[in-house]
Formats: sequence, structure tokens, C-alpha cells
Amino acid sequence: MAGCCGLFHTASPFFAGGTNQSSANSQGEEYTQENLLRPAIDGTLNVLEAALHAGVEHSVVTASTACVYFDFGARGVGHCYTEADWSDKQAMYDNAAWYGLSKTLAEEAAFEFAAQNQMSLSTIQPPLILGEMLNPVLNTSSRVLLDLMKGAKPLIPNECKAMVDVKDVAAAHLLAFQHRSQGRHVCIGACPHWAEVAGILRRIAPGCAVPTAINPELPPTSLGAPAPERTEYSCNKLESLGLVFTDLESTVRETVESLVRLGFDSPQ
Repeated sequence: MAGCCGLFHTASPFFAGGTNQSSANSQGEEYTQENLLRPAIDGTLNVLEAALHAGVEHSVVTASTACVYFDFGARGVGHCYTEADWSDKQAMYDNAAWYGLSKTLAEEAAFEFAAQNQMSLSTIQPPLILGEMLNPVLNTSSRVLLDLMKGAKPLIPNECKAMVDVKDVAAAHLLAFQHRSQGRHVCIGACPHWAEVAGILRRIAPGCAVPTAINPELPPTSLGAPAPERTEYSCNKLESLGLVFTDLESTVRETVESLVRLGFDSPQ
């Protein structure tokens, strides 16, 4: 890092349940506490220590809304999530929510390290990230949309889901760095019901097998407002830096175009 004025730390193990198939260098790791917590925490601290020794002026770490609203519905309907909210670590541990816990502990460790060493630090909190894919390996986020597109489940989940365009997440990192905007930055572009997303898919990919009926059963709540309600949030901090979020339909369209281009829409 010698000679660098900024650091962008974006890497962390991200897969939910089962085995890790989310990147080109994944090795089928099991979804366990050991495989998610230590790599996330140690990886973050290692790169921040390197930045400190290199004299980097400002660091930006990709956190997650999993650090903000993983509270299993405890805050209820209508709560507006902001940078002041933190996820419930004990509840995540009790429910083996290792990804959310890994991101939360890593973000906490980053701020503790920065405070101890007088480092200038930003963190960005995106939810499900969609949009154009550059990597030919199917990532965890895009798989969610692909499963809906291919009708992996016969019914549309009866819940809302916060999501954001990958280009907006990249822009958020740059803005936080350029403005040396310290602290946390919630980065949510929209929080539609899955039925709205399904409707967009039917418009832009009329041949896809997306279901039409909504599941009458409500799923258990882990992130944000209890289903089927929309999670309320504020992105005022990022918007005040100049971020303008991409509209949902454009994000879904670019995700689908990438999935088609890379051949993931083919029948398995």
C-alpha cells in the first residue's frame, strides 16, 4: 500500500447456509461460525493495519445492512433504520446467523482499531446488491433473483426485501472517500415487495418462469420490519454527499441481462 492515499476493503465471506459456491476461489466451505467470523474480522483488521503502516489517509470498509437491522423484527413496523442502529449480536448468535454476526463484529472491530490508531474510517451498509455482474461466477445476491426468475419456488415470498444497485454501492464508497466522510453510511436503494420484483421480471423477461401467486404464509422475520411490511430507512447521509440511487427496474434489468449473458438463465 506504500504511496496509496486510500483503501477500499470490500472482501468478506458471503454465503448463507449450505456450502460456499459464491466465488471462483471458494472451496465448498461449510456455513459455520469458524468459516465466517474469523476470516471477516481478521481480514478487516489485517488490511487496516497495513493501511496504518503505509500512512493511508482514509479507509472505506464495506459493511452491510446485516450490521444494522438483523434484529429478528424486534424494532417492529415503522421503525426507521439509520446509521445509529446496530444488529442484535446475541440474537444472531442464538440463531446461527453467522454472516450477519461476522459483518457486525468486523465492523465493530474496524471502528475500535480506527479509534485506537486515530485512523479516518468510513463504512458502507448495503443490503442485497444487484445489477451488472462482472465476475462469471454466480454470486450469492444475484442467485436470489435468478431463483425467482427460474421459478425455483412455486410462490412469491410474502415479504419485502431491501436492495441496491452495485453501481450505487461503488459510488457510495467513492463519495465517502472523496469527502472523508467518517462513520457509517446506510446504502439502500429500494425495499420492494417480492411481488413488485416479480412483476418487473415478467415485463423484461416474459419467457421466464417467475411465479404469479404470493405465498399466503409469512416467512419468519430476521432482517428489518416484520413480513410483509416494508422496512423504513434513511440514506440521508449518503444522499447529502450527492448519491442518487438507480431506479429498481433498471437494476433488475441489468441483473437479468448479466445472468443471460453469462448463461445462468439456462435450464439446469
